[in-house]
Amino acid sequence: MRITPQVKDLVLTHLVDNNEVGALVEIKHGESIHGVTGDTLEAMIRQFEKLGLLRFDSGGSFTNSSVIFWINLDAHDLLNEGGFYGRYQLFQANIEKLLTEVDKLDAKDVKVGNELKTIQTKLKDYLDIIAKVSTVGNNLGDSIF
Repeated sequence: MRITPQVKDLVLTHLVDNNEVGALVEIKHGESIHGVTGDTLEAMIRQFEKLGLLRFDSGGSFTNSSVIFWINLDAHDLLNEGGFYGRYQLFQANIEKLLTEVDKLDAKDVKVGNELKTIQTKLKDYLDIIAKVSTVGNNLGDSIF
């Protein structure tokens, strides 16, 4: 399973919508959140903790039978600001804006002109990659439900 911004948003939204800030949350080993289970779910929860979206107790929170954590207010804030996918869209928009600005530059110097063409090509390549990832994420998000 590819972990796209949309999939992260589905899992985080589930956690936030079903638990109060500061309330103890326990996810049993093998439990599924929108089709995400096992090592994939564990990796996402660990990343959420690194980002400050949730917190573990001081003794560590992963056991053979469950994971225990608390939801932080930052998780709500991230979702209110568009979530992981919103961040992704902002990144894409910034790349598109940068490409537009590079297109406006008029390079009379051949060397500078060649460098601008290289930058334009790389930016267009990034946009193609972003579009492919977005399509995969949208299709995956649709299939989870």
